[in-house]
Amino acid sequence: MKGGALSLLAGWIGLVTLGMCACGGTDKEEAEVKSISFNGTLFVAPSDSIEGANTVWGLQGTAIGAVSTADGAANTVLAVDNMGDIGTEFAAKICSELLSHDFDDWYLPSSEELNALYSNRDAIDNLEAQWYWSSTEADADDAWLQNFADGFSHSASKGLLARVRCVRRDP
Repeated sequence: MKGGALSLLAGWIGLVTLGMCACGGTDKEEAEVKSISFNGTLFVAPSDSIEGANTVWGLQGTAIGAVSTADGAANTVLAVDNMGDIGTEFAAKICSELLSHDFDDWYLPSSEELNALYSNRDAIDNLEAQWYWSSTEADADDAWLQNFADGFSHSASKGLLARVRCVRRDP
C-alpha cells in the first residue's frame, strides 16, 4: 500500500490532508474528485497534496529525463525512480504515494496538464492563486511551474517551494 510513506510525512509536518484522505489511507470526508477534458479525462485530486504547505520539486544538479510536456505519469515515474529517498518529500513522490478515493495511481501533472488545470480552474475546487509544480523538468537544475494567479509559466530552481495538485487518469 502506498499510503505508508505519507503517514511518515504526516508525522513530520504535523498536518497533512491529501484531498479528503487522511495520510493513513482512510477517507476523512468525501470531497468530490473533479475531472476535466484534456487528452481524455483527467481527474483532479480534491485539494492540494499538503494543505497549506509547499514542497520542493526535487534535487538540483541531476537531469532525470522527466521532460515530457504531455505525460505527467511517465515524468512522475522517472522522478520517483531516479530520486528515490532524497531525505525529504518531493512533489512527484507525494503524488505517487497518494491514496485517495480508493485510487493509488495519482501523479504530478506535466506542464501541459497543469496548464489545463489552470485553464479549467473555475471547475476545480480549492486551487489557490499560488505557484504549482509540474512534473516537467527543464534541465538538471530547473523544472516547470505555473502561477495560478495569472497563468504565467516558467522554469525555476527545483529547490524552490511550490504547491502540488495530483491528477490521475483511468487506465
